[in-house]
Amino acid sequence: MIASAYGLSASYRYVFPTLQASDEVVVSRPAVIQQMGGADGAYDYYGLNRYPLAPAIYVKKFTLSGANYAAVETELLNAQQYTVSDYYPLNRMYLYGTRRGGTAHAFYTPAKCLSFKAPETYGRNYTILPVEMQFQLPQPWWYGVAGTEEITGDADHPTVSAYITYNGNLIAPVVITVMPITGSSRITYASISNDRTAQIIAYADAVGTINGLELNTETYSALEGTFNPIYDKLTLGTNQTTWLDLVPGVNNITVSVHKADGTWKVTLAWVERWTL
Repeated sequence: MIASAYGLSASYRYVFPTLQASDEVVVSRPAVIQQMGGADGAYDYYGLNRYPLAPAIYVKKFTLSGANYAAVETELLNAQQYTVSDYYPLNRMYLYGTRRGGTAHAFYTPAKCLSFKAPETYGRNYTILPVEMQFQLPQPWWYGVAGTEEITGDADHPTVSAYITYNGNLIAPVVITVMPITGSSRITYASISNDRTAQIIAYADAVGTINGLELNTETYSALEGTFNPIYDKLTLGTNQTTWLDLVPGVNNITVSVHKADGTWKVTLAWVERWTL
């Protein structure tokens, strides 16, 4: 993907000119280590796992052009308004991306403009002006299309499987909601697993819930209803550190819910993630 625009939303954004445009992305996985007390060397507490992605730097270059020098200045002021000015001082801004082949797709990522360079020689009234903009991306990936999957069952069918095709090329966390639909009994157990990743997250409580559960595997939020934390009622698989993710391709999701009567519904929601 290449960055095609920057701004507040799809309706309020600056579309980058394409004249002599180029994109440069710096993404890294810096080592995260700590020294052992009283010993030489360092201890790698990530072990065999990869280091996490650091915030990325995205450099966008292009050339402004106009019929005359005044027209170039108008284009320059327009570019500055959406990037380094206080036009939207209190709002999150985004880079918007497009596939290199021009295929329409809703790519975006939160971004902050760190620098704006438009060098020129005094007294030379050119009709073109090179511009270089630098952005910091706290989340070093493109977000794509959002998706959901609903899985339903009942007391006679407590375990149900579903196949989710995830189209992104980076692992994506999910938001899981578990809700009773009919019947008066409480949900006393619920587990969700992904056979592709061998991850499982389970809720168990002898009293149970009638308000439903919401598990966010990105922020590690676990709530009964909308307010009550339930971390003490959750378990993960053996040697499992992350909760539950979708990986590129087909994911076999298995859901098991214990509810004495009536029906229940489990919803998984996610947003595609793509490499920069």
